[in-house]
Amino acid sequence: MMSWLKKLFSSDGSVSFGRISAGIVLLASLVWTSYIVWKRLEIPDLKSVALLVTSLYTGSKIGDTVALFSRGDGGNPEIGAKN
Repeated sequence: MMSWLKKLFSSDGSVSFGRISAGIVLLASLVWTSYIVWKRLEIPDLKSVALLVTSLYTGSKIGDTVALFSRGDGGNPEIGAKN
């Protein structure tokens, strides 16, 4: 399927759980917000929706950063390549 949608828009060539989960939550949030607007004729608090959508991707990136710095080389790819 178009090389899995070009590896789901990934810059490093791999599919990311953070992007998939954030996309699913974003779609669900759009549906929920649209339902609230059309049924109740009011706009809900979108700050909490934005926090929910970005938290999954941000959590994934924080995990990647912690893993990078816990390698013992300070996250420097040149030092890691010399070993």
